[in-house]
Amino acid sequence: MKRIYFLILLLAASFSAAQNFCPTGTYPVPNDTSTGTTLNKTAKLNSGGTGFLVMTTSDTAGYAGVVVAGAGTSGTACLASSGIWPVVVDATTTADHYVTISSTTDGDAKDSGATTYPTSGAVLGRVQTPSSGAASVSLIDLFPPEIQASSGGGSSSVGTVTYTSNQTAGSSDNLKEVIMNCSSACAYTFPTTQPATTWSVWVKSVGSTLATVVFNGGDTFNGSTSVPLLVAFQEMHVWSNTAISTDYQGSAPIVAGGGIGLGTSSNSLTISANSSGNSNSSAATNFGSNLTAVPIDAEEFHVEATLKFQVYQKTLGVGCSAGSNTVSITASYTDPNGVVQTPTVPLFSNSGTAGTTLAVSANGSVSASAGNLASGQVIISENNSGSTVSFSTTSALASTGCGTVPQYVVTYAWVAP
Repeated sequence: MKRIYFLILLLAASFSAAQNFCPTGTYPVPNDTSTGTTLNKTAKLNSGGTGFLVMTTSDTAGYAGVVVAGAGTSGTACLASSGIWPVVVDATTTADHYVTISSTTDGDAKDSGATTYPTSGAVLGRVQTPSSGAASVSLIDLFPPEIQASSGGGSSSVGTVTYTSNQTAGSSDNLKEVIMNCSSACAYTFPTTQPATTWSVWVKSVGSTLATVVFNGGDTFNGSTSVPLLVAFQEMHVWSNTAISTDYQGSAPIVAGGGIGLGTSSNSLTISANSSGNSNSSAATNFGSNLTAVPIDAEEFHVEATLKFQVYQKTLGVGCSAGSNTVSITASYTDPNGVVQTPTVPLFSNSGTAGTTLAVSANGSVSASAGNLASGQVIISENNSGSTVSFSTTSALASTGCGTVPQYVVTYAWVAP
C-alpha cells in the first residue's frame, strides 16, 4: 500500500518542479500569498478572489479541489477535482466510504463512516484505497466541486445493483454502484439520451470476465470519443454532462504505463515498477483445468530478458474434501537457433517452499495466508523477431465434492536485465 502512495507522491513532486505545467486531469490556479495551499489537501478560493488557500475545519462549502502539485504561498498550484488522487485524511478510512470536509484538521478529508450517501455537507468523493490513522493518505475518487449531500436525495437514494450480462444504464441506477459480475463477455451501455441531466453511477467489474463500457450514438466521455477501459475491482465514476446532452463526464480509471505493473484484486490495487513491460493476468481458472499457449506480448530484444510469473488462488473452494490441488507453469519460446524451448518455471511459495507447483489443500485460502501464492521466473534468451512467447499450465484437482471449485490466476511481466 505504501508503495502506491510513494509512486503517486513522487509523480506529484516531479510535476511541482515545473509549476506552469499541471498533470492531465488537473488545472492551474494561483496560490494565496498568505496562508497558501498544502500538497494533497483540499483548497478553496480566498475572499478576495486572488488565490487559493487550504480549507479550514469550519468550512462546509467552497471546496474547489485537491492540490496535487505546486503547493505553497507563491506561484501556481495544480488542482484535481475529478479522477483518483491521493488525499490527506484525518483518520482511518474504509474502501467505498464517502468522504467529506474534515471538522478536525484543516485541509483534510474525513471518512463519512458509510457507503450510503451523506445527508449533509459537501461530499468530496469516495475512498478507493484506504489508509490508517490521522494524517495518512488515501486514494480518493474525487467528485466535482460543490457536490452537496442535499442534492443527492439522502441515503435512501444510494446502494448497489448487480448485473451478470449486458445492461443499458437507466434512471434506476442513479447514485448507485453498478457491479458487473460477468462470467462471459458483457457490457454496461450508456444510452444516447442521458437517463437524466443530474444522473451519475459508479461502475465496477468483479466477475471472472472483465466487463466493458459502451457509449451509444457517438456520445463522448470527457469530451473524447475514446472509450475508457474498466480495471477489475476499481470503480469508474460517470455522470451526465448537464450542459452537453451528448457527453458524459467521469473519472478515468488507472491504466499502467510503460514499465509499470498494475495488479488488482477484491481488496487491493498493487502498482509495481518493472524494468520493461506491464504486468498482465490470466483469467481465473478452475484447479484441474489447464491454460494452453497463453500468448505474451514480446518485444524483439537482443539480450537475455527475464519473464516473471506469479500464480495464486483467486477463488475459494466450497465443500472440497481434503486433497492437494496443484498448478505448474511452462513457458515456450523460440531461441536464436530456431529451436522451441519449453522451460518449467521454478516456483517459490510464500510459505517458503521451493518447487515447481503451487499446492493448496481442499478449499484453500484467498487471504494473505502462507501457501496460497508462488512466484518464479525464467530467463528468455535472445528472441527471434516475430517469435511467439507463451505459457501453459498443468493443474490437478485432487479434492472431491466441491460445490465451488477453487480457482487460480497467473500474472506475468517482463523484466529487462
